Amino acid sequence: ILDTMLNLPRHPISDELLKIFLWALKVLGVKNVPSLKAFRRFQAKLRGERLFKKERAVVSVLRNHFTENSVLKSIMLDMANPEVRRHLVFYPEEPVNGSSELRHSWKWFLGLPDDKLTPMWAHRGVHFYVGEAAQLADGHVVVPLRWFMSAGEMHMFYYATCMAEVMLFRCCSLLKMALTQYHHRAALMSAIFPVACTVTRQALELNKWRVRAAGRPCYAYFILLGGDDVSGNRSKTWNKHWCFYFCAAGLPLACLNQEYFIHFVSTSQHAGPVEQVAAITEELRCVSQTGLICPDIASEGGHLGAECLMLPNLFVGTGDGPWQSELSSHSGDSKPCRFCDVGGSVKERSSDEGFLAIMSTGVQRTPQVTIAQIEKDLALATKPRKGAEIDRNQQQSGTVDSLAQTVIEELVQKGKSLFEEKNVAGKRLNSNAAIEQTLTALKNKRLEDGSFLNSLLSDQAFDPHLDTAIGRLHLVLLGFTKYFWSASLPVGGGKKLSVKEREVIETTEATLRALSQDGIGKHSLRPDYLMQFRGSLVGRHLHSIAQLAVFLFARTVEPVLHTVWVHLSRLCALLYVMIIKDMPKYKVTLSVAIEHFFDAVCQYNPTWVMFKNKFHYLAHTPQLIEHFGVLGLVAEDRFEKFHGLWRHSSIFSNHHAASRDSALHFNSLDATKHILSGGIFTWEGKPSIAGSGVLRILTDNPHLRERLGLRTTRTRPSGYVRSDPAASPRGWRAIEGCDSPGLEDVWPLHARRPDNDFFTRGKWVITERGDTCRPGAFVWCTEPQQGVARVVGVYSRARLSGSDTQAPEVLVLVELFAMTERHDIFDCPCLQKRGFNMLCRSQHLKFLVNVQHDCVRGNCQPTGAVPETQERAVTGRHRSSLDHTEDAHFVLNLFILHHFDELLELIPTEFFAPKDVRTEEDRIALRLGAARVLRGQIQVRESARGAVRQARSQVAAQTKARATSSQRLEAAPEPPAPSDMQGHAIAIGGSSRKRNAPDGGFGADGPSANSTLPSRATET
Repeated sequence: ILDTMLNLPRHPISDELLKIFLWALKVLGVKNVPSLKAFRRFQAKLRGERLFKKERAVVSVLRNHFTENSVLKSIMLDMANPEVRRHLVFYPEEPVNGSSELRHSWKWFLGLPDDKLTPMWAHRGVHFYVGEAAQLADGHVVVPLRWFMSAGEMHMFYYATCMAEVMLFRCCSLLKMALTQYHHRAALMSAIFPVACTVTRQALELNKWRVRAAGRPCYAYFILLGGDDVSGNRSKTWNKHWCFYFCAAGLPLACLNQEYFIHFVSTSQHAGPVEQVAAITEELRCVSQTGLICPDIASEGGHLGAECLMLPNLFVGTGDGPWQSELSSHSGDSKPCRFCDVGGSVKERSSDEGFLAIMSTGVQRTPQVTIAQIEKDLALATKPRKGAEIDRNQQQSGTVDSLAQTVIEELVQKGKSLFEEKNVAGKRLNSNAAIEQTLTALKNKRLEDGSFLNSLLSDQAFDPHLDTAIGRLHLVLLGFTKYFWSASLPVGGGKKLSVKEREVIETTEATLRALSQDGIGKHSLRPDYLMQFRGSLVGRHLHSIAQLAVFLFARTVEPVLHTVWVHLSRLCALLYVMIIKDMPKYKVTLSVAIEHFFDAVCQYNPTWVMFKNKFHYLAHTPQLIEHFGVLGLVAEDRFEKFHGLWRHSSIFSNHHAASRDSALHFNSLDATKHILSGGIFTWEGKPSIAGSGVLRILTDNPHLRERLGLRTTRTRPSGYVRSDPAASPRGWRAIEGCDSPGLEDVWPLHARRPDNDFFTRGKWVITERGDTCRPGAFVWCTEPQQGVARVVGVYSRARLSGSDTQAPEVLVLVELFAMTERHDIFDCPCLQKRGFNMLCRSQHLKFLVNVQHDCVRGNCQPTGAVPETQERAVTGRHRSSLDHTEDAHFVLNLFILHHFDELLELIPTEFFAPKDVRTEEDRIALRLGAARVLRGQIQVRESARGAVRQARSQVAAQTKARATSSQRLEAAPEPPAPSDMQGHAIAIGGSSRKRNAPDGGFGADGPSANSTLPSRATET
């Protein structure tokens, strides 16, 4: 128990606090309480097992030292942990019912080479391997090429020997036997195969992984790698560390978003991302030819000593833009895209062709071209005085490798020093040929010391240009939403704001206070906080703003900016879908939304399209979604949340060996999770698992599971009602709306007994999708009429009712609305009351929807007042809010991020597609016009900068002239002193410098008032 308390990820305990716990146990009379040293010895013995000692010291090629947690041992922990192993998937799956997991992605299903996928499939105790001949139940011989799941069954791409061609797929349950079992299989298959080819010749040999597995199961394990630069301090003081984490790509999305399944890899203040990832890839290459033998708790035999052979590979990397660019050896100067070659100088990008290219994809970058460019720069660095040319090449190509750049800079500096060496006579000592020979030898020596090249560029399963995915957090929320939020509200505060700007903020705050926040997420917005700190919002604030911005800024921004918000909100909703049923159709819909968003931004401010790189990344989004699936699968926010766990290890470290302290901290956390979950570990030389008493600690305590990062299942089922404790049971006739129609099929009118059927008013009810629905909220109702409805009341049957009652357990009184037309401003369906209420059951409430009052039609003004609350007490002051003039017209918000994919299937298609459909010619003409405006803005800016530079030059010239004149006056000879005085004061530039004579003079106060001495300052 003490060990568990000390290893809760979000609640670390220091040694001093642990001493207090041990003291409290002794005071309470607990027997056999260990001392702190004895307890630490027990922990050391438990964590001394080989599986838990994951830390290893690493020295990078730049001689930076850090400690890394072994990725291979973390994989072994996953395979030995039943809580993780039961969720792992090792085969791609055909997305028959929609794409929602990484195993549905195009890369896993078709994009990877056959030799990188799981080579084996076990069926009826037989291990079938790809590339080996197998016999079907009908007697035909096939050669499986790759395995994949489809509709719950294993299928295969295979080579049909009878037809001598590759077939698409066939159900693997028809496989009968593997012909490699026979000793004379060569003679057998020579007689069976009618055509000799490469596939048939390879099928005569055993798969290499069958030999190395030696009867063990063999699986491919793919890694989802994430990282970022993080501050190790809780305070605002920046203490930069580069951190890496990973989780298994074979886990479902529900597990990927839980901290329990994420492993810490490494951190360092000295070794950069490319240096740390080199240690990761080197460890993976060590087992690329032999495989990794792991304990397998889900083996066919079910015994603790069972093993399997794992083939680990990188699958996808996540992070923010600068992090991903460094991992792909990309420099975002004039070539801002790590995926393609779009870019150029300001003049090139502002031209018609360059501006149109920003909003489309260019030629795909490849690792081979990147390596060639780096080697070209290395070769050029061996020639003297080529530093400027190398810089130009790197800007034009957008390729800079952080490891190779250290060698390039060393060669350039060495060549510069050799070129400037001269003899006594002033002549050069080294010729260009000698310098080049010396630099070439230095380059070869450096490259022999280690690999000064990004290791990801040579990975066969990971393309750093294509597999560094775009994250929706930085692209959508911290990108576009934050950009236009800043453009929609005035900056600054206090006396810096004008009267009009204050009115805009007050109107926006009053509008936000009147907006409904049902159905947009669990985080509610505080209007006063958002307006006060509008320049410092984080992702969870922007997550809600993206869903409400269309209604929030309808009054305060100009129409062209509001149009941008409409298209941005539609785009955000499409990028946040959780499942894609039809990928081609979704790509078309997304591409149309992106084009309309580009058009709206071009009309508002084309400068942003050119200078904000995220606008070009948006053009790659459809391709990346097809490559990996929905953006939520490769979202970087799961690792952003994990930074908090790592920061605890940094706070409790003395920072003499910060990376080692973090590695040991996470090793201890992993060991605790592993043991409590029933994972296999070695105890006294034997494979063991924890006893039943230890296992019950986790299974019987859902709160402890949450503290360890495991999400507990929902305890409240759909239809659950929380009764109002202050309400007393009332008869059916006393309930409002008792005469409303509905539920006649399950509760006929003749069976309703007003005197015996008692109901209690409820506070809220759980919908089918798990939303908490309160009276006054809007829901999507499936029966008695499908559509949007407002919940009027929730009632649960009281125990006072008779035993023979036929009344349902839960009754919901709803007010029905009808979708009439598309709103001209909000671009969403208008809702109008149907004029009657109906009864329904709680099972008929599907999910919450966000519905806003049509304040444009009602001409609602900020004349309302809401009491201000502080510390849960009413202050007596009031805040302004919109005063809704009527209660009949509403607007259905289509731009919600929750349940958007379901809502899109339920509403008519004409309500969501963009209204203004432009032809390709009109779109190009609009963007070319925006390019002309952009060039005009750049010209005005350059003219202003030129005027500023000219003014500064004039001021500098005048200052230099005055300084030169002063120096000339100071250097001029002194005039002869008059005979009647022995000293005089010289005033230059307003300052007085006194020269004293040996015998008296003018005294301390200078000359007398009637003195007629000439003034140098006056003459000057």
